[in-house]
Amino acid sequence: VLNYTQRISKQSALILEVKDYYNNLKQDFNVAPSVYKLNSNAADMQSVLWKKHSWQGTASIYGLSKTTKYTTFLSVAGSRNNFNSLLETDSANNSISSLANNFLYTRKNISQGATMDSRMGSWKILLSYSLSWLSQDYSNKISNKSIAGKRLYFEPRVYIRYQLSKVSALNAGYSSRQPNEVEDHLFENRVLRDFRNTVSNSVSLDLFRVQSFQLSYSLNDLFN
Repeated sequence: VLNYTQRISKQSALILEVKDYYNNLKQDFNVAPSVYKLNSNAADMQSVLWKKHSWQGTASIYGLSKTTKYTTFLSVAGSRNNFNSLLETDSANNSISSLANNFLYTRKNISQGATMDSRMGSWKILLSYSLSWLSQDYSNKISNKSIAGKRLYFEPRVYIRYQLSKVSALNAGYSSRQPNEVEDHLFENRVLRDFRNTVSNSVSLDLFRVQSFQLSYSLNDLFN
């Protein structure tokens, strides 16, 4: 991780940050008795090789005025994920080919966003947004499946708080997110997660939308 900070003025600063990560995981996992042949002396053996390289570069400007804090940023990120797994049953030493995985997933993302946190008398207002362009590519050597997708998506957030008294307040908010959790669900054939469970997926590069609404009244009076 590299970080550089440059002061622009008395109340603002530029921060540059670069992150680069590389994971190389090799794992052998044995389960006895077999998950598939419970009434036998067979054992399941799984080997996994997972390589992932990810990086991110971000430029941010932080500022402060009498009543408002603000941030604006531009971020560029990418990742390359290569996953291989093979699950075998040690009864007749026959490989279960349908339980093999071998895929490559790459992702590129460009995001621009801003946040404003303002306090004016009894009011607190928090506004933020992120506008992102995402490019994804997936290829599976076992099923010969290839998927590619590009999309532009917008993630806003609004939060408003009105202080009624020293111990009570009204709160209202709305947010919309499209988290990218695709990488956790890319293997099509079964993978042993523990001594009892296997997991498989129907691969999709679609993002899901999470929207939340808030309307509440808060009272913080510890002495009554």
